Amino acid sequence: MPRTCLDIARDHGLLPVLMSLHITEIVTAEPRILADDASLGARLLSLGYSKGEIDMRLFASSQGTTTARAA
Repeated sequence: MPRTCLDIARDHGLLPVLMSLHITEIVTAEPRILADDASLGARLLSLGYSKGEIDMRLFASSQGTTTARAA
């Protein structure tokens, strides 16, 4: 089975960079999706990202921001 760009990015620790690129492309094409985590997550799932990878990327940064504000 041929390896995908996601497989290669995972192997080399570049998944956050590739996902940022994909998110940028999605939001550029459809800006309103930025306010809809479920739709953005579904689009990323359709590209081959796992639910865990999506949750980590979309929600880890918001949790960090919340923690910083509370401190």
